[in-house]
Amino acid sequence: MVDGDAITLGTAGLSFLTLRAVAAARPGIRWRPGRGWAAAALGTVPLVLLLTGRLGSSSLWMLAVPPGMCVVAFPGLARARWVRVVLATYGGAVAVTGLVIVLLSLGMTAGGALGAAAAGVWLGGRGLARATRPPWVVSGGLVRLRLWIGSRVVEVHALVDSGTRVRDPATGRPLVVVAADALGLEFDGPPWSMERRRVAVTTAAGSTWLDVLSCPHAEMEVEGRWLTLPSIGVAVSARALAFDGSFQALLPAHLGPRTPGQQRGA
Repeated sequence: MVDGDAITLGTAGLSFLTLRAVAAARPGIRWRPGRGWAAAALGTVPLVLLLTGRLGSSSLWMLAVPPGMCVVAFPGLARARWVRVVLATYGGAVAVTGLVIVLLSLGMTAGGALGAAAAGVWLGGRGLARATRPPWVVSGGLVRLRLWIGSRVVEVHALVDSGTRVRDPATGRPLVVVAADALGLEFDGPPWSMERRRVAVTTAAGSTWLDVLSCPHAEMEVEGRWLTLPSIGVAVSARALAFDGSFQALLPAHLGPRTPGQQRGA
């Protein structure tokens, strides 16, 4: 006899851990456990309807579950990044389902198979987080930056984002996207008007142009020390980058601070 409650709870737990592993495998995606549980609960709705006889036995509803879960768990992603996250969630769901089927074929009970699969996904997620997250990233994928712009030094919190790959069209250097409010810039007067140039970017809101400013020096805090970043520029966003104000900049994930040896040799 199938214990519907246990299967539903086990499925919700596996969905939560799968989404968590997907977030861990893609640096720059902020993981919010509350949204993760809400998405996992959404993913169990078709299963509950199936077990109660209110949904026919069909695989079509399964195709709609991962995109719906990703909408809830990862709001605000640009379209291209969201598609990649959905595909990763599909892959994770297929892998987890296959693992549960194998464990059941080996004679394990449904509860045991779900528990073992959950443990495997949890360990896999931790391994992915260690493998993909740079050692200088702190809680929530955030880092502290100091940017030298004109005669000012601006300090911001930046989200490490694998989807940010914009470059300065004049120099080819990577660009850190920073909210204008965090810089406190007056674009109508010097010295900013003398430095202004623009770069075309595509965001979640569509295509737009961002002003680009020179940044002759930038530093990142690593374990209480400020280390020099490779040469960068600053792209200024007129809009806030985080709804909750938790970060004011987007840092390309491939950038990292120079090691002490590199800094001495510079």
